[in-house]
Amino acid sequence: MISSILRNFPLIGDFILREIRTRYGATLLGPLWIVLPQIIVVATYWFVFEHGLRIKATADIPFFQYFIPGILPWFLFSETVTASIDSVREVKHYITKMVFPSEIICVVKFSVASLPHLVLLSIAMGLISAWSGLEYRLMFLPYFYFCTAVLSLGVAWLISAVSVFTRDLAPAAQLVIGLLFWATPILWSRQVFPESWQWAIDWNPISYVVDGYRWALVGTPPPSLEAAFIFWGLASGILAAGLYTFSRLKPHFADVL
Repeated sequence: MISSILRNFPLIGDFILREIRTRYGATLLGPLWIVLPQIIVVATYWFVFEHGLRIKATADIPFFQYFIPGILPWFLFSETVTASIDSVREVKHYITKMVFPSEIICVVKFSVASLPHLVLLSIAMGLISAWSGLEYRLMFLPYFYFCTAVLSLGVAWLISAVSVFTRDLAPAAQLVIGLLFWATPILWSRQVFPESWQWAIDWNPISYVVDGYRWALVGTPPPSLEAAFIFWGLASGILAAGLYTFSRLKPHFADVL
């Protein structure tokens, strides 16, 4: 599958452009819709939690500066996964009529989700630079972006392949993603948990990425080496499961669709 993806890079680019045109081509605001929904979500959470509930994530960092680095990788992960659930069905007219590299569709979904991610990341970097400055830690952002890609694509390939055979997976996956959001230290600090329960946060793989983005941008404590080993163990297993499941089920897509 990996070799197929590398061979079909031009086709991936064509599908990325097609996806963007389909989503935003006929809208009044056009490309603004790429980032507008996420900006509205960020503004809503910021207003409710900082000004409504008056919650402070930590004593040292304002809520907005704490929240922004955490929500950015979450947007990328959740958008990739939710968009990939029915992604194989979206291209069934290709799959049923020709030999089509359907594994590229999840890569397309991740690439499209990366557009608002990179725009919002640039805005966040500008704001944080104006408030407190950026430091050497910024060079680690590509690493944590890669971590998000590995985790997101592993989950995406797994659920996109299985969802071809059962419609129940879509609502179940969306429910799990909603629960995972609140189980990840995005709106709250992991310090609210006692030391004896910190391991539970480390076993949530997206927490490692959130902590990494937050460390790189605002200087909170970095993820531990133990958390890195746990993440790569889980992410590698999920990626392997996704690749294996997709490659085994792919020959049966045309029959089911």
